[in-house]
Amino acid sequence: MAPEKEKPIVIGIYGVPGVGKSFLLRELKQSDIAVNLTIFEGSEVIDSVTPGGLDAFKALPDSEKTSFRQLATSRIQEQASKQDGLAVVVGHFMFWPEGDPSGTQVITDTDLDVYTHIVYLDVPAETVVDRRSADSTRSRPRASVAHIRRWQETEIAALRHLCSQSGILFVKIQGDLLNSVSTRVKQLLNFFCQRTEDHVRTAEQRLTAILSQHKHEEPLRSMLVFDADKTLAAEDTGLLFWRRNAARPCQESLSDPLTDLFRGPMKYSEKAFHQAALLYAEQAEDLTVDFNGSCEAVASLVHIRPRMLELLLLAVKSPHTAAMVVTCGLQQIWERVLEGAGLGDKIQVIGGGHPYDASTIAVTPELKAHIVSCLRHKHQLTTWAFGDGVVDIPMLAEADHAIVVVGDNLSTSMNRALPDAITNWDPPLRNVRQALFPNTATTSPPIAMYQFKHHSIPVVDVTSPDFLDEIFPDTDTNPNRRRIHHATALPASKILATPQRDARISGHALRAAHHRVGWYLSMTFLSSILGTEEVPGGIPHVQGNTTTGHRLRNEERTLIVALMRGGEPMALGVSEAFPAAGFLHAKVAGDITEEHLNGVMTMLLVDSVVNSGKTVVEFVDRVRRVAGKTAVRIVVVAGVVQAGAVEEGAMLGSVLKGDGMLELVALRMSENKFTGRGGTDTGNRLFNTTRLK
Repeated sequence: MAPEKEKPIVIGIYGVPGVGKSFLLRELKQSDIAVNLTIFEGSEVIDSVTPGGLDAFKALPDSEKTSFRQLATSRIQEQASKQDGLAVVVGHFMFWPEGDPSGTQVITDTDLDVYTHIVYLDVPAETVVDRRSADSTRSRPRASVAHIRRWQETEIAALRHLCSQSGILFVKIQGDLLNSVSTRVKQLLNFFCQRTEDHVRTAEQRLTAILSQHKHEEPLRSMLVFDADKTLAAEDTGLLFWRRNAARPCQESLSDPLTDLFRGPMKYSEKAFHQAALLYAEQAEDLTVDFNGSCEAVASLVHIRPRMLELLLLAVKSPHTAAMVVTCGLQQIWERVLEGAGLGDKIQVIGGGHPYDASTIAVTPELKAHIVSCLRHKHQLTTWAFGDGVVDIPMLAEADHAIVVVGDNLSTSMNRALPDAITNWDPPLRNVRQALFPNTATTSPPIAMYQFKHHSIPVVDVTSPDFLDEIFPDTDTNPNRRRIHHATALPASKILATPQRDARISGHALRAAHHRVGWYLSMTFLSSILGTEEVPGGIPHVQGNTTTGHRLRNEERTLIVALMRGGEPMALGVSEAFPAAGFLHAKVAGDITEEHLNGVMTMLLVDSVVNSGKTVVEFVDRVRRVAGKTAVRIVVVAGVVQAGAVEEGAMLGSVLKGDGMLELVALRMSENKFTGRGGTDTGNRLFNTTRLK
């Protein structure tokens, strides 16, 4: 039996009379895209199928007009089926003379069956009235601005509903410049003509590019593939985006149109994800919405789960394991979330977007699964997939190891789908486990977890040593050491440490030496760990122009805390390296208040010597209590750290193990457990108070 022929792409161009459909038609016929188009003027097709032509059609009763309209649409579909391209139809949704209580819809059931896409030209009502008045080629009844606006709003609302119920993709274009509207329509047509295989091919090309960026000399063996919303972070960026733009005048639908879309007839089909891209297109094209600004604002509200961030950081450092994000959400938002975490150039994202970005692909559940399949079969990598929802199940099923992320609230749809995927899918979920993530800052897991009568899904802590050893088998099995950075073996460390250890040096000279160490650790380690970003607006060049400058990523949202008194000289060196960062003196942990942490993303706790780590732990605990749900990344910066303090089981070592947002940077690690007093105490030597006992 021969396979059923794919439905031809037929695109309806709608808008009230006077929006510029005829101009658009001429532009399309003269453009490069015309070779892939079959263009129909609805009235011309009606003229050709009606005995006596268009004049005879106008004299017919409404019921007979409907029959000929349906016949015209069927004729368009027949011709479109013979063409290997797009059919574009320019027509009318309704006619509405001013003064009538309601207009007359002329769209037919055949239209709704044949059309695959509808593009609505939403030109300002004032512009439409001016164009109708200035058009000497057509006789149109006069209409007020208020009537045209009401006509447009009625058509848009009705079409959006009908398209949703009929499986037609709908998009609205705003603007009053004919050329800009024409450009947008051409961009949309290019997007519409892309088939599933085109999106798959583009995703494979991006995947190859991502793998080529692996910087380690040794080959990759494993890839961690993360979903984004509700997986990497507790937040849903789509919901945050639409809540931010819900009050915009361009919104006819509810505050969260994506939820309405996926709960509607299209469900989670490929068509639904294309419609989601078109919803974002309306926002990107609307002059009342700052799309880039909205993405920035949403990204600033998202906090990567600390334990997930730890996995990402470990993957970045691993010679054999890498990580990437694959999301149906907006790629632009998640790229900025990762940038904010200092991982923008280290963790790549394959995500969705809008058709006005030529690189946009529709990321569907099937495409996410295909990416994992390519990693396993084409690139021969062991895959670990992390996801939280039904749309992630195909990806989880394709992976070697599936980790179901569980937040405070269980998904009822996931609760129904998981048992079926475990037993009946081909392939079924492999090595499936669940990771519990509360939405609070505490480390205790929530009570909620997936429990089924006939299926038991093991619970795993993704930062436990055993789990980390599974993912990173060729890395030091002590997970604490992966978050400890020091220069002990480097020649620069030996030179910088010499004046610190020289008993003849004290006072200003010793403070200067500590200052240099703080600056060195900032340049050598902190700038790499935390990442850099371009200085907004650039910097003035000596040649008179503006050039690109760089600073610490999120430098203005970084707080340097000098642990008094011995940490101050080194902290001043850190401050010299990062002049835009805040600076705070703190003698005890209680000196840090909620006000100090307002807006802070990164804290640098600076001390000259860390012996047992007790003081550092007190400060870390204080920050975690005061910051609450907001995750503040903490880096302890020290001149000397006693090695025993960071061993597993030691006070600081235990905190490092359980806190994925904590790292340590030191000039050197020391096996010497000597603690100075009086004349040998570092603080006394720094400030010439060696007489104190």
